[in-house]
Amino acid sequence: MKTLVTNVRLTVLALTLLGSLAACKKHDPDPVKNNDPIFVGKHWKMSAITTNPIIDFDGDGTADPDLLPFFPTCVTDNIVTFKEGGKIESEEGEACPDETPITGTGTWSYNENTKIFTLTDGTAAGTQNYEIVEMSATTLKWKVEIEEEGQSLDMIMEWKAQ
Repeated sequence: MKTLVTNVRLTVLALTLLGSLAACKKHDPDPVKNNDPIFVGKHWKMSAITTNPIIDFDGDGTADPDLLPFFPTCVTDNIVTFKEGGKIESEEGEACPDETPITGTGTWSYNENTKIFTLTDGTAAGTQNYEIVEMSATTLKWKVEIEEEGQSLDMIMEWKAQ
């Protein structure tokens, strides 16, 4: 009988502890109430630029898997924010030598069916379409086909949430 009482007490204690833990559990925030993609409202910084096929970007005879190191910090430290309603804000980090710091605006749109992400600076020449290849809360990856020295290749840009 003593064993049965002990087991019941342990069971009740275990259920009480589980109930307490469940009551203290942090609740996830309310789901997004609009239809904006997951990348909206976050600050993004470029983390990699790759090509497929991989190219020898610096001409040293060795293929370069990531082109980002070839760009100066004053280009790679910029932050882009995709705002609700299709607006873009960008902030330049370190200014490039002999240039005035740029804080720009533009627009974005995203077609979920085709995975096409369109960026524009307000001019026809300033519009570019990208195919989204990965999108999460922390990573945004898109690609665009480019022509380099008569060769067609995909350039993939990876962004990390800041």
